[in-house]
Amino acid sequence: VPTRWRTLDFFVELFAGLVESTSEIKVCANDAYKKTLCNHHNFFQRAAFTAAMKILPDRKTFFVKFQGDGTRDDIHRNIITFVSLGRPLVNYLGEVNSEVATLMQSEKK
Repeated sequence: VPTRWRTLDFFVELFAGLVESTSEIKVCANDAYKKTLCNHHNFFQRAAFTAAMKILPDRKTFFVKFQGDGTRDDIHRNIITFVSLGRPLVNYLGEVNSEVATLMQSEKK
């Protein structure tokens, strides 16, 4: 069953962590990973994620690059909108994923 919606879930939780706390991006990414993808990844995927975490920029650099020509308020508002729209979408996609998995199991019988 396709589970790409979990990647969206990771990014929703990452950005939620960035606007709901003052933690560094690496901490937010690690927390989001533990909440979303970690239990669905194998050893090699976890190792790749850990390696990728090491090259993340600090929080200030991330926001400067991410905001582009916008203001800090613009980026904050956009992230809040993304999180508020993303969480219900991820929940819906998870429900659809469960229903598809159930249907696929019943077809095998």
